[in-house]
Amino acid sequence: MSEDKRSLIYVVDDEPNIRKLASLALREYGFETQEFAGGEELLKAVQRRLPDVIVLDWVMPAPDGLSICGRLKLDKDTKTVPIILLTARNDEVDCVLGLEMGADDYVT
Repeated sequence: MSEDKRSLIYVVDDEPNIRKLASLALREYGFETQEFAGGEELLKAVQRRLPDVIVLDWVMPAPDGLSICGRLKLDKDTKTVPIILLTARNDEVDCVLGLEMGADDYVT
């Protein structure tokens, strides 16, 4: 895959080790990644460049991933960007809530 044709994935997590591990794994599969420590950084980045996918941690300091997901899905410019919630929250209720807020998938 040529350098300029790689899909861009934004990885958002307040835990640096998790963020870096997820990015490393994705880069091993040929994706381009950019890392963000929080939701506000992500919101600024999507105004500059839309990614192909967002991997978003749910449990972060405000704004949490769930509220960021909802905001992105309500925005006409970002509503079609797939969002994967990455979280330790594994109750069925949490999964349903995440999907109802607009996440396209949910990984625990």
